[in-house]
Formats: sequence, structure tokens, C-alpha cells
Amino acid sequence: MPPTMRYDIYQQVYGLSLCSSGLSAYNGTEAELQKTMEEWLPDAITKRDIGIWEVVWGPVVWKNGLTVNDSESSADHVWFVVKGTSTIDDQTSDTYVVAVAQASMNSVYDRFYESITVFPAVNFRRWVLGWKPHGIPKPRRSVPSQVYTPADEIYPIEYPALPLADLLKQSPTDSTPLDPLYEPTPTARSLPMSSSYIAFGTALGVRILLSAASPCSAASPCKTLGQFLCTIPQKARVIFTGHSLGGVLTPPLALGCYAAGFLDNVNDGDIFTFPTAGPSPGDVRFKDQFSSVFPPRRGERYMNWNCNLWNAYDIVPYAFCTDTTRDQHIQRIPGLYGGEGPDVVQKFVRNLEKCANASGITYEPLPGVMFAGRKIDNSPKCPTGDEADNSSQDPTWMEVAEEEHKGEYYVYMNIFPPSQPKDARPGKEIATRSERKGPVEFETLIFGSKVVRAARKAENGSSTASGST
Repeated sequence: MPPTMRYDIYQQVYGLSLCSSGLSAYNGTEAELQKTMEEWLPDAITKRDIGIWEVVWGPVVWKNGLTVNDSESSADHVWFVVKGTSTIDDQTSDTYVVAVAQASMNSVYDRFYESITVFPAVNFRRWVLGWKPHGIPKPRRSVPSQVYTPADEIYPIEYPALPLADLLKQSPTDSTPLDPLYEPTPTARSLPMSSSYIAFGTALGVRILLSAASPCSAASPCKTLGQFLCTIPQKARVIFTGHSLGGVLTPPLALGCYAAGFLDNVNDGDIFTFPTAGPSPGDVRFKDQFSSVFPPRRGERYMNWNCNLWNAYDIVPYAFCTDTTRDQHIQRIPGLYGGEGPDVVQKFVRNLEKCANASGITYEPLPGVMFAGRKIDNSPKCPTGDEADNSSQDPTWMEVAEEEHKGEYYVYMNIFPPSQPKDARPGKEIATRSERKGPVEFETLIFGSKVVRAARKAENGSSTASGST
């Protein structure tokens, strides 16, 4: 008989999701973070006592072309596959868990290019038709209703130009040679509808997850995730999981892999998703496609498959739905903690809503299961400008938001992050209390400290220039 586990399978999967984000607060070059993750991950899984899981693909640490050798920024993506056993519906099977990390603290790419790039949209079904195990094509922008809003009317502050081509160019991880002896030719499964749409930023993230090969030093070297999934044997099950950014990427990742035939060896009923705190990835047709392939399987508390587990006081799952008839719609974000919310948050949400509307689609939340984090009795302070009371012990709006987005899930799932790597270098905290200002604090948490510092520098430079003319 298998040994009795301390945690049930849902907690184990969530624990593996936490392990994928083990480097989210650390800086380093891609090579440094890759080495750290490879050495730390197996030990972290063992010490966290979340079951017997073996790393069988990856881990892969990916940084964009502008920061691949930058030691003062975080990883843009971390993901891996582990193998163990699980019992679901009284059936015990070999189980593969695909875990995708949340956004890193100091990643411009995560927070600016992927997390909030909801305009334009991408025709998901058409895009999936071109997926191959060795990699997938770049997503093509599509605006279904041909609605267009100029970028300078969308974003709340002007950021310095960051060349997307350089961000997306191949990093050393991307250039890992693929295994030339293995190139499966799966038979694609059809999706229920011919046209559905997801956010362009989400599509960029999914492409990275399926195009970067496992490094030569990691498990299953020189294979992409798609190539590895094609090798999973029959009678096994596969579970996709991730939190926040990982929670929005794993549903289209799972659905795309299913439709492209990467999971042909796996029975339909043995493919599961367990996203947490994910925003809405696409429109109602994408939600319908996802639900038809991965029907919600609801149980008690957190014991659910194919549902987005979300905290009612977490701001992230309310993005990016603009349909006010839904419980999860973006306009509820500012007032979640009482009152109308800080002015800077209201402004930011209005601009995100413009972005979502400019996409030509209405973002629709995936089937979900809600729980209530701590009860907020009054509106947390969000001091701005010279009025900031830096000596106050009251939590700011964003401090509460960050706790609701992370800590309350730990408590609800009754499982906490593993101990951090000893040799990794922590990134600078978003801001110390003495440095915090309302607008800077909010924008920093959303975009990351590097892009905000660059924006401030650019603004100061432009002000100086205009004053001298």
C-alpha cells in the first residue's frame, strides 16, 4: 500500500504550484537562477512533505532577451513537470503535474507585457491549429469588432519605449538544441467552437511555456514541454496548476495541448486543471470551450478540479471582466476593502477597463470556486504624496491586497511555501514603509520596481527637457 500522505492531492498540487514560484522574489541572471532552481527544487519538494514527486522535465527558468544576463532582475517564467501517483475517484494512477510560477517581483515582462496586455486579443482556435510539439507560432493580433483605442489613451502613465522584439528574442534557454531524434506527429482533437479569443499577453506567456526546451542540465534535456507531454504513457493522468499569472496561463495551456494532440495518450477524463487566483484569460467562447473539454468537478472547500479557486477579497481574479452583471468584474476592485478605494487605484482600473474594451471582446471569468479571506471592516489607508503617514502601523491598500492575493490562499489550503533557496539573492523589496507613496506603491506592485524607476527617470528627463526649451 502507498504510504499515508500528510496532504490530500489538491494540497499536494497547490504545494507544487508554490514550489514553482520559489524564486519569484530573487534576482539573478538566467543561468544563475536556472542553476539555483535545479539544485533547490527536488529538496524543496521533499522537505515540504507534499508527497513523493520526481522532477521529470525541467525546471526551466526563462528571462527575456533584454534581461537574460541582468543580475538585478527576476525570472520571467519558471515551470516544470513532476511525476508521482495520485488517487482520484478511487482510482490510483501515475500522475504528471505541470506547475507554472506566478509573476516574479522584479520582472517587467511579467507585469507589463503579459499580466495586463489584454488588448489586442488572439483568435485561440486558429492559433492552436499551428501548434507543433517542438514549438508554437507567434500569436497573431486580432480585434474582432475592429475597435481601437490609441495606446496613449489607455495607459495611466507613459513608460519608456521597451522594444518588444528584443524582449522576445531568444535567450540561452530558448536556444537549447532540441532532440533531433524525437518529433511526434499527434492527431489534433477538435474544439467545440471555431472561434474563441484570449488576451495577447496570455498568448505570449503560453508560447514561451511551449517553445523553450529543457536545458541540457535539467530533466528530459533538449525537449520542449509539448514534446515531453507527447511521451506520457497511457493510463496516466496530467494536472496543470499555477497561481496568479500561472493561474491564467494554465487553462489555455491545457486546452491548447489537448486540442493540438500533445495529450493524445491521456484519456479525456484524466486531464485536470487546478488554477488559483487567475484573472479571466479570454471571452465567453473560450470559457465554453474550456468547460466542455474540462468540465468543472466541484467538491467540498478547495477540492475542485477545472475551476479557478479565488478569494473574494483578492483583486486579481476580478480582472479583466467588464460585464457588471458578473460577480467578478473589474469595477469592483477599488472598493473591495471599503469605500470607493484610493484614487490611483480607481484611475488604474479605469484604464485597464479601456484596454479590455479595446480588445473587441468581453473577458469572461472561467468557472470558479470562491472562498472568503479575512473580513475587512474598514478601508485600509493608501497614503499619497506629502500626506503619507509613514509611521502608521495601519496596512495600506496594497499591503492588504498582497496579503489577500497570497497569504489567504496559504491559510485556506493549509499549506505554506517551502523554505527559500539559501544561495539565491533576494530582490529589493518593492518599497520600505518610509519610501512608500500611494501611486508609486500601487504601480510598483503591478508593473515591478524596474519599470517604475525607468518611468520616473523618463518623466524627470522629459520635464527637464521641456523646461529648458
